[in-house]
Amino acid sequence: MNRIQREIRNALIKSDFENGERFEDIAQKHCITAVYIGMLAKTFNWENAVARKRKPRTTGFRDFAASNISKPETRNADMITAYRSGLTLQQIGDQHNVTRERVRQIMLKGGIATTEGGVRIKSARNKDKRVKLIESRCYLKYGLTRAEWKEVGARGRQGWREHKRNAGYRGLDFTLTLYDWWAIWKESGQFEFRGRGIGKYCMSRIGDEGGYTQGNVYITTIQNNARECRTKHKGMTVFRGGVYCLYPCGARPWAAKYSKFLIGLYAHEADARAARPPCPACRRTVTRALTDLLPSPAPAEAPVPAPDRLARRYFQNLVR
Repeated sequence: MNRIQREIRNALIKSDFENGERFEDIAQKHCITAVYIGMLAKTFNWENAVARKRKPRTTGFRDFAASNISKPETRNADMITAYRSGLTLQQIGDQHNVTRERVRQIMLKGGIATTEGGVRIKSARNKDKRVKLIESRCYLKYGLTRAEWKEVGARGRQGWREHKRNAGYRGLDFTLTLYDWWAIWKESGQFEFRGRGIGKYCMSRIGDEGGYTQGNVYITTIQNNARECRTKHKGMTVFRGGVYCLYPCGARPWAAKYSKFLIGLYAHEADARAARPPCPACRRTVTRALTDLLPSPAPAEAPVPAPDRLARRYFQNLVR
């Protein structure tokens, strides 16, 4: 563009400016920038150039914010309430169209710690739900609370399960819950000495009759329990021959034993008797009978006694 064309364009721009057009409209019309028009206005001292530089705003950001956004105090209070109810920073930011970092700054400004809301509240609620679920399951299964279940301990729970299982093997009723069983032992104060052997304690039935039910059991020593059993079955003993029915309710109730050693478990009594060797008394009788059938051995020749030391000295003196 030469000088003449530039002067013509500047004249047209000045004419448009005098007609009341704005910088933006003039710049769009002549394909130039508004900054260049401002330079022309400053160079040629056009009047009211600064006043006409931009279009007046009918509705600004402040009016929009005042009509569409709540006051900061109200918004911050809503954010704090939502945070304490368990919502996370991201969820609160999505509701109020701000970033989670801005929400964190508002919480910090309001003196709200991270332990007072958000994920911590949700975790605490989930923990309470888990605790209640565990409590209900423990009460339904054992009949006692979680604290009482911990008080019983692993040894007490194992002892109750073994006692209940052994009672089933013997065909006896066992209606004691874990808490009832533990309360009886706790009241006796002998749970630490529970076991087998001299000086140990066990749960016995009154008169060695009935099942393990409430009111029919008590804690006593192993010696006293064995004494009651012998008194009850005195005169009722039967020769077993090393075969016993140990587990009446099991698939293999019959046991074959030799002395203190268990040979095996069998489904029928005949199988157990066939698997057990003869008793020692019968074995001695059979051995004696077989020995009598053998020929008697020939008598051995008596050995010639060797001369003693005195005799040897006597013969030595004779030789000299």
